Amino acid sequence: MAEALTLEFDEETSARLELARRRREVSLEDLVRDALADFLEREEASTNEFAEDNARWAEYKTTGRSIPNDDVIRWLRSFGTDDEVPCPQ
Repeated sequence: MAEALTLEFDEETSARLELARRRREVSLEDLVRDALADFLEREEASTNEFAEDNARWAEYKTTGRSIPNDDVIRWLRSFGTDDEVPCPQ
């Protein structure tokens, strides 16, 4: 079920929203709804990436296992060559 929400913007933001609304030829409601949906997708992706980074850091602190930077660089530089090396483990 949709929920109504009232927002107040300063004059500059209101003018910017109106300009964007006209350029896209959409209603203000659709513009703001799409902008919020895009923001939430980015925010959720950022939160998930942060959680993944923390999990990897915790694993490193527990195991001490890592891949040396030189091995990763050698692997990356081999991309697209006849001597492509396997992904370092």
